[in-house]
Amino acid sequence: MFSPAGGWGGGGDGGGCVGATISALVPDARRAGAVKVEVDGRLMWTVTREAAEREGLREGQVIEEPLAGRLEGAADEEAAVRTDRKSTRLNSSHTDISRMPSSA
Repeated sequence: MFSPAGGWGGGGDGGGCVGATISALVPDARRAGAVKVEVDGRLMWTVTREAAEREGLREGQVIEEPLAGRLEGAADEEAAVRTDRKSTRLNSSHTDISRMPSSA
């Protein structure tokens, strides 16, 4: 079951956290629906709330190899969505400006 409470950026091997313990799961204040996963007091991943619930993340849970890999993938997906939304937002704010022809 999901319990709100932390996160940290990982590497391809789960950031070397296999065997470590989830110390906190905290809702991400900058992105609704995202959860920061802290492992041994360090921010390890930011994943969607759905991913956290699907994996049954809870404080005190020991990170095993398969879970670390799945969380790494979920963090990559969450980051891609965040980047895509930011790109769309930035692109939609630009408008074409017509220029008057310069007179010589």
